[in-house]
Amino acid sequence: MQKSIFTREELYEMIWKEPLSKLAKRLKVSEEGLKQTCVRHKIPRPNRGHWSKIKFGKSVLIPELPNYDSCETISLLEIDMEHLNIDSKRGKFLALQKQIVKEHLKMLKVPKRLINPEKEIKICIENSKDDNYKTREGFYWFGGDKLNIKVTKPHLNRAFCLMDSFLKILKNRGHKIEFRYGDTCAVIYGQYVEIYLREKFERTKTGKDYPMYDFTPCGLFVLAIDKWGGRREYVDGKQNLEEMLPKIIASMEIKAEEERQWKIENEKREKKRKIQEQEYIELERKKEKDLEDFKGLLLSSERWHKAENLRRFIDRMEESFVNRNKVLEDWLEWARKKADWYDPFVEAKDEMMVGVDRESLNRKSEPFNF
Repeated sequence: MQKSIFTREELYEMIWKEPLSKLAKRLKVSEEGLKQTCVRHKIPRPNRGHWSKIKFGKSVLIPELPNYDSCETISLLEIDMEHLNIDSKRGKFLALQKQIVKEHLKMLKVPKRLINPEKEIKICIENSKDDNYKTREGFYWFGGDKLNIKVTKPHLNRAFCLMDSFLKILKNRGHKIEFRYGDTCAVIYGQYVEIYLREKFERTKTGKDYPMYDFTPCGLFVLAIDKWGGRREYVDGKQNLEEMLPKIIASMEIKAEEERQWKIENEKREKKRKIQEQEYIELERKKEKDLEDFKGLLLSSERWHKAENLRRFIDRMEESFVNRNKVLEDWLEWARKKADWYDPFVEAKDEMMVGVDRESLNRKSEPFNF
């Protein structure tokens, strides 16, 4: 496995063993970042023509490493981020990894045996003695209200040590571990990030007429993060999972923060939408009421004009009769009462018009109650 953390002396020796370009390529960092790291930590570098002289067998002078009061170790993360813009996403990611390495250097050194394990690990250790947690393929599979771990017996100790260090760092950084819907979750900035550690296996087809498979464990570990939403898997390879912990935790924290910010923005958008919806409903209500009031105004105006026409008609009728009699007098009184009843400015009471709508002139019939 390639080392990711070096002492100043180790980096000095590597720089004088091969050209900077080759060393940067081998370490998978930028050449410019390597140069700037040397400047920062007062590490002398070969001058131009140094490697050409060695190629042709000429003698070269290698300066001694000067004393310098700097940090004890130099990480590849530090080298790689020297030339990056710290405000960029990649820069922030590397800066967070560097911070994790700096703050939890001792915890990142995963021990070979458990030392004061977390309570979640203790429960898994106890359950590993029970074969009910063993699958037919030989995996010990914990889950539900226990850590989501699925490995074979020979690798239980490594799994427990890895997860114990992982949990210790998470908790030390202010995060919590909870069990939710059968999953193990790290609660980071209020967001739930699922965690699942399993041993990798090889699948071999055995069925002829219908598909059947044998699963053979191969000893490599896979750590799945946030398995439902944006699943990311980290697999033992050139680096084992123990060395990837800073990258894994940084990735989890960044993802959780992005999700938290998205939810905050989403809540703001939803709040704004509800306010706009309420304003729209209120405006529509006002418009509806305004329209109803206007219709009422028009109807009142029409009624007033009709009432005035009625009065003029009644007056003209009265003028047209030369001889007045009781029948005419009674009719004139009746007609003027009806005009007063209909006039929106008067709306006089009329027993015979009770239950009649002045707008439509329709009468509502009411049942007779004995």
